[in-house]
Amino acid sequence: MTIEQIRMMVLAHDGPVNRLERDFENVAEFLRDDPLSAQRRLLLANPPFTPPAVAIVNTIVTMTTTSRRRPAWAAILTAIARQGPIAVAEDFILQADRQLATSCESHALAWAFRGTFIRYPDVFLGDAKEVLERFMLSRMR
Repeated sequence: MTIEQIRMMVLAHDGPVNRLERDFENVAEFLRDDPLSAQRRLLLANPPFTPPAVAIVNTIVTMTTTSRRRPAWAAILTAIARQGPIAVAEDFILQADRQLATSCESHALAWAFRGTFIRYPDVFLGDAKEVLERFMLSRMR
C-alpha cells in the first residue's frame, strides 16, 4: 500500500472525525453543524496527514513492502483506519513494551515509531500530558 491509499482508507472509515485530531490539521472545522456530515466534509476536503502521521504511515509502508507476515499488517492497517496512525503507533509501543515474546519485526516497528515520537515529542501521549500538566499546575498554586 502507499501513503495515499492509507490516507484515503483513514478518511473513508466511518467513525467519529475527532479521532483524527492529531493525524490531520484543523479537524475541528469539520465538526460544525450543517447538512453535510463531518465525515463527508472531511472526505471532500481531502486534507493531508500531519508530519508525524506521515512519518508513521511511511514507516508502515516501508516495513510492509519487505514483510512476509501479511495478516499482521492487515490488522495494523485496519486499526489505523479505525483510530488513526498516531493512536495506533502509541498503542503499539505500549503493547510492545509489555510483551517480551514479540517478533523482531514488531520490535523494529516499535523502535521506528519511537523515533517518530522523538522527532515530534508533543504528539506522543499528548492527551495524557495535557491532563497531567493541568493537574500539576493546579497543585503548584
